This record gives sequence, structure tokens and C-alpha cells, in this order.
Amino acid sequence: MRSRSRLAERALADTYAYYRRGTRRIGVSRGALVLLRVLGPLELVGEAGAIPLRAAKVRTLLAVLAVQRPAVCGTDALIDALWGETAPASAAKLVQVYVSQLRRELPPGLEITTEPSGYALAANSASVDASEFERLAAEGQDALRIGNVALAASILRRALGLWRGPAYADVQYESFAREEIERLETIRRMALADRIDADLRLGRHADVVGETRGLVTGDPTDERLVELAMIAAYRAEGTAAALRLFDAVRDELRADLGAEPSPTLIELRDRIARQDPSLAAPAAQADSPPLPIPPNALIGRKRELAELTSLLGYRTVRLVSLTGAGGSGKSRIALELARAVGPDFANGAVLVELASLRDPDLVPSTIAHAVGIDPGGDAAASLVEGLRDRELLLVLDNLEHLRAAAPGVVQLIASAPRLIVVVTSRVLLHVSGEHVYPIGPLSESEAVALFEQRARALDPSFSVDVETAPVAASICRRLDSLPLPIELAAARIRGLGIRRLDTRLASRLAVLSGGPRDLPARQRTLRELLDWSVNLLDPAEREVLAGLAVFPAGCSIEAAARIAGADDELLSSLVDHHLVQPLDVLGERRYRLLETVREYAYELLGGRRAAVEAELVSWVRDIVDVGDVDHRVASAQAAWLGQLDVELDNIREALRVAAADPDASDELGIAAAMWRYWWIRGHLAEGRSILDGIIERRGVVHTSEGVRVARANASLAWSMGDRERAMKLAQLAQDASTDIDDATERVHVLNLLGVMATGREDLEAAERYHLTALAIETANGLLEPEMTTRLNLGVTYLDAGRHDEARAMLQIVLEHRRGEGLSEGLGFVHINLGEIEFDSGNVAAAEPHFAAAVESFEAVGFNIRTANALQGLAAVEARTGRAESAARRLGVASSLLGGTGWDADGGQLAPVAADAARAALGNEEFERLFEEGAASGS
Repeated sequence: MRSRSRLAERALADTYAYYRRGTRRIGVSRGALVLLRVLGPLELVGEAGAIPLRAAKVRTLLAVLAVQRPAVCGTDALIDALWGETAPASAAKLVQVYVSQLRRELPPGLEITTEPSGYALAANSASVDASEFERLAAEGQDALRIGNVALAASILRRALGLWRGPAYADVQYESFAREEIERLETIRRMALADRIDADLRLGRHADVVGETRGLVTGDPTDERLVELAMIAAYRAEGTAAALRLFDAVRDELRADLGAEPSPTLIELRDRIARQDPSLAAPAAQADSPPLPIPPNALIGRKRELAELTSLLGYRTVRLVSLTGAGGSGKSRIALELARAVGPDFANGAVLVELASLRDPDLVPSTIAHAVGIDPGGDAAASLVEGLRDRELLLVLDNLEHLRAAAPGVVQLIASAPRLIVVVTSRVLLHVSGEHVYPIGPLSESEAVALFEQRARALDPSFSVDVETAPVAASICRRLDSLPLPIELAAARIRGLGIRRLDTRLASRLAVLSGGPRDLPARQRTLRELLDWSVNLLDPAEREVLAGLAVFPAGCSIEAAARIAGADDELLSSLVDHHLVQPLDVLGERRYRLLETVREYAYELLGGRRAAVEAELVSWVRDIVDVGDVDHRVASAQAAWLGQLDVELDNIREALRVAAADPDASDELGIAAAMWRYWWIRGHLAEGRSILDGIIERRGVVHTSEGVRVARANASLAWSMGDRERAMKLAQLAQDASTDIDDATERVHVLNLLGVMATGREDLEAAERYHLTALAIETANGLLEPEMTTRLNLGVTYLDAGRHDEARAMLQIVLEHRRGEGLSEGLGFVHINLGEIEFDSGNVAAAEPHFAAAVESFEAVGFNIRTANALQGLAAVEARTGRAESAARRLGVASSLLGGTGWDADGGQLAPVAADAARAALGNEEFERLFEEGAASGS
């Protein structure tokens, strides 16, 4: 029975604002302007949405206080409302308890105050939907009285939209609420009649005829509604329909009340019967020009439109800036928003295109012409006068190059109280009252759907199927999932095909040209799109933007300062222009360029490119070198690994640059420092590929770093099962190590050869290599390499069955490593001590060692070795009657090893654990539990 506007039906405004430089940015959390809703089921609303009040007494208490608001409600009255005549002796105390509970639930803005005579609910009027409804109903009635009919209809529609059901629906039959419910219902019916009256005066009889007939059928005694229903029927359906409605009302009055229609209704019937010209429908009003109709359907953006619609619904936000990178779809979203919410504004929505303007002084007259106002000699003054009494949504499209006009827009908003302005701009305006809503890329699924739709429009045979879906997704990722570049790419599908298009997009700027001719020039090619944005920058900003191009993974403020010459202000400005994206990674603020922007920015480097890339290489050497010397300490190593995780693409870029340098030192230095990262993180294939490439191009360089590169390459090849290649590389490393004065590298190579000999079961050779290394370390005071050698020697003794010697050797390392806390080195000691105890039959003693190894390896994210330690635990469990746990644990280990390329997909105890668990459980149950563990560990 109520007509609701699309805006007011959305009960919550999805608008959570935070401030930056006096500018409000709109996020996506669910803030609300109305905190207490009583026009329907009782509801509290907090920042996260509706606040459930499950306790019936607490809900009733809130309803009583809301009915009485702002008056104080005495304790006796509360007791009566809560229990009536069955109040317990402790009722007064229980009231205090319920008040305390309710206070904990109230969102900020609502408060229960304690007064000498009882309690009161304190809230401003805008926080309670009933108060907001009354305010809007009065405003709408005033607008109707003075003849501003369109405004009246809009305001009253918003007022009625606040109703979600009967007022105080939870307590509508309680005596304490009856009078307030009746009062609100009376106002509602008056507002409803006023809104229908306004709609009829606006020529909207076809929209209300069905509504009014239903209202009259429900209640024929409301004379005003009957009059309005008869007029609507006359205008929409003709004389006979209106007279039939009168007859039906008269018959119902006679049957139910024994009454006759009033003289006013009878007079109206007679005027209808003679078709009084004064009853003719007025022409429908159109206060604003029609909005453009886009040629294509909008793909995605449902969330953005829903949030923006809710934001505008309360009319408290007056200036919204849709900002985002060029091609993100700001203009299209603004148009769709205007088309969606324009009908809820009394004077509609007007779109003003500003891209073609170059003079900010022309903005007021351009707006004036768009809204149908003669700009006269003073366009700004004419606008103020003409818009003062209009309720209008004004969309200003592409204001970024005319920001000098923004203060005038703010002044216009201040002078026209019912004007709401939506601006699209690649740059923040930084004016008072600006609420920024960032428009980001499409989701991958939305991006692919857009690509398919636009490509199919040009080539009906095209479709994205199972085979081509990954290629389409790759294309969209290359284009940062931005709508306009995707559309430009789709336009090339007929000529190139999807696979060649994906390959060619390695050079986006050259490929994405020749867009639709009806687009503005700045949007026909990707280069023109970026030219438009970059031309808004000053020289210092352009220089920093160019320098940031060398960071594919983005960068910290410190790196941006060192390599690109950035500072806080320059970065903030580039963020405001949406050419640089800020993001937080591991608690650190970083800055990155979209790939389309980065390709363009690289061109801006020009002759500076070599120098900036050389600085990138130098910076990467610094960050990879610092952590490696502390790799034994878990906290230091974890921090180092974490930083390298974040900077990995930047490191890859530095290696690419260094590979082209005839001087090998930078490439060798970075690769030598990175090998441990590749090993621990399981990037074995990538690391080996890089190291193979270095040795293929440069050979084994006879320097410390050259030996280290060969040694690292051998280690990764061995880990991946390529033993022949590994041994050849190890021998080359040993040959080179004899030519350099570096005892540390010599013993590392000897250790590597010893580990390989152990793996080949040549235990005598292994012992010889390790003892030789140990002698060099002792003579040169190399304590840390000595601990590594002792660890490897202990493993050799373990494999030889010399358990006592192995245990004694590893105990020496354990005592040294304990002081480090959790560390990779400590993990290796424990996992080998666990194997010693397991092999010796001391299964109970093995378990804590394996558990300690898991903890140590997890501390540094060494998944491969964590998996091996878990397999040791599984072997213990399988031997001690815990086969189900063993099977699951083996599954977890398998998931950790997946995709690493590690050859030992189990440690030596994995087959032992699997065989014992499978024997205890049977194949089917073992596989089920194994998969369960693998799923939980992935």
C-alpha cells in the first residue's frame, strides 16, 4: 500500500568515510545514518549493519524508550510494559540489568541516560527513522502547498520509503505503543495522499491508478484518497471507470456503515460525468533533458552502483567524486548511476560533458546551458538563482583538467540546498565536502565477460570456452582488468585471434589503437588515454612516474626515493592522479603502477633509462645481501625471506638488467645471494634456470661469487634429482675454488661434495670431504661453517649406522644452535636426531625431535623441510598405533611438497610411515585420510 523510492528502500547507506587532506573517501563498510528503525520491525543499525537483539525483554525495553523519546520513562512504567501484572519481586533490579545489556548494544549516536525518575533514550532526530519520516513528510507538505509539486513528490516518496511494515511491528498490540502507532499511521496516510496528489499534478496518473484503487478498496472511508482515486481512474481509464469506482465506494459505505458519500464526492462524480475540462490531466513534466542511452549493456559494477545508490539515498552527501585510472569506467558508472537514481530526484538528473572544455571559466555557463538556465552575464549567479529551489542530480563528467572550477562547484552546492553533484575525475579535487569513491578494476570474471561481449559484437563466431578462457583471463590481466583497454583489445580480435592478441599485448601501447570512432579522441587508443592523464602532471611528477617504471612489484617509499627521486608529496600527488596505486603489504605502505601505466612510464625514461635501471640493480644487491649473512637466526631470516617475497618481481627485473651487463659482478652477486631463497621457498626450477643461464653465458667465474653460483646451481640440481649435472657443477665449483683466496667457499664446496657422496652411499668419500672441511674450518676459526660440516658429518654417520658417533656429533651442533632460538639450523639438527632415535628403535625419543623440527622449519617458512619433519612424525605415529593421524599428516606433507620440484618427495621415513599406516588402515581408508590431510594443508 506504500509507494517507495528506489533510494529510500535501501535502508542502510553503505558509506563508511575516512579523511585524507580534508577529503572524505567512501569505503565499503556499512555505516548507517539511521541508527534506530521503528517503522517496521524494531531494528538497531551499527557500522556493520543490523544489530540483533535476541532477548525479548531487551527489545521491548528499547521499544518503550523509543516510544517515549525524548521524555523520561519511569521505572514503574517500564516494569508495567515488560511484565504487566506478573512482574517479579526483582523487577526493578532486572530493569537495571536490561538497561545495562541494551547500553552495550547501542551504536554510537544512541544513548540511554539515567535520570532521577527513570531512563530516557537520547538520539538526534536523523538517527531515528520515525523522526526523519516526520521531518520529510512536513517538508513535502510545505512544498506541495507552495506549488513546488515535483519537489513535494520526491520528498514524500523518500519519506514513505522509510516504512518497512507497521510501525513498532514487534509491539503493535501493546498498550504503551498504541497511541504512538496511531499518530505515525495518521501522518503516513496524510503523506501518502499528498504524494499521490503531487503525482497527479505532475501528470503521472497512469503510475498511481492501480495504487489508489487498491487503497480505496482497503478503506473507502478516507474521502481524500477516494477523490484522488477517482481522478486517477478518470484520467487513466476514462469516465466509465471513474464512475464505477464511485459506485463501488457508495455501495460499500451503505453496506458497512449505512452512510452515503459526502457532498464533495458527489460533486466530483458529477464533474466527471460531464467531463469537466478542469479535471483533464496536465502534461507530464520533464525538468531535465533525457540522459544518453549507452549502446552496450554495462558488465559488472553491481557492487559499486549499489553502494553509490545507497550513498545518495539520504541526500546528506552533496559532492561525490568518482575517481580512478583512465579507462576504469568512471563515466559509464556515473551515467548508469544517474539513470538509476535520476527519477527519484524531483528535477531528475543532468549529465554535463566537460572533456572538450579547456577553460575552467566556461564551466558555469556550460552547466547552465545543460540544465536549461540562461547564463546571462554572470553564469555563476544565474546558476545559483536557477538551481536554488531545484532538487537535481548533476553529473559533471571529466573535471580533472578543469580543477580550478571546483571551488565554484562547491559554492553552487552551498547555495542550492537540494543539489547533489557527482563528478568524474582522474584526480582528486581536494575541496570541502568532497566524498571520494574510487573506481577500481573489474574482477577477473567481469573482465573476461566484458572482453567476450565486446569481441563477439565484432565477431559473432567468437566465444570464450574452456580452452580459451585462460587466454582471455591472461589478456585481461595484462590490461589490469580496466574496461576501456579491454574494449580496445577486443576490437583487435577479428584481425589477430585471441592467442596472437595475448602475445602481442606484451607491447600494449602499439597494439591497442583504432578504438571506436564515436569515442572521444583521448579514448581511441591506449596511448592517447595515458597522454591525457600524464599531461596533467608537472615535470617533477613526470620524472618520478618514469622512475617508478622499473619496479614491476611496486616499491617502498625508501626505494622510490632512492631510485625515482620521489618524496611524500610527489607520491601523494601521483596517487591522487590515479597513476600510482597505494597498497599496504605486511604493514608497509607500497606504491605500484598498473602495467599499462608502467609500459608508458618506461617510455618517459628516455635517456635516463640505463642510469635508473643501474640504480635498481644496486638497490637489489643491497636488499638480497643484507639478510643472507644472518640466515641461521629465524627472526632475521623470516624478515629477509618476507622482504624478498614482496620484492621478488623487482629482483627478477634486476637480474634481467644485470644479465645484459658485460661486467658479471652484479648478476653473480644477486644470484649468489638469492639461491637460499629459491631453495627454502621451493622455487627450485626458477632458481636453477637462472643459474644455468648465468653459467651458460659466463662460465664458472673464478671469484667467490662465481664459485657460489656454481655451488648453488649444483645444490638445486641435486635437490631436483639431476645428480649427473649436480656433480659436474660441484666439480667445476671445486676447481674454481682452488684459484681464489676464500676458505669459506672452499669448505662450502667440500661440504657439498660430501653431501653428494652421502647421497651416492659413498660414505668413505663423504667422511673424507667433511673431515677435510672441518680441518680448514678449525684452522681458520670458521665457526658457522664448522657447525654445518658437523651436521653433515653426523648425517653421514647416521647413514653408515654409526648412531652413537652421529648422535655425539649432532649434540655439539644442537648446543650451539639452541642459543639462536627457532632457526633453520636447529630444525636440521632435530630432524636428524629424530631419525637417529627412530633407526635405533627409540621411537618415543624420536617424536619430540621431529616436533621441534616442524616448529623450527615453520618459523622460517621452509615448507620442504617442514614436510620432511611431518613425515618423521607420521612414521612415529604409524609405529605407535596412531595410523589415522599418520595418514593425515602424510597428506599435509604432500601438499607442502606439491609443485616445488623437490626430488625427495619424502624423506627417508615417508615410505616407512605410508606402508605401516596403509597396512593398519587398508588402502581405501588410508587414501581417504591422506586426501583429507592434503586438503587441510593446501
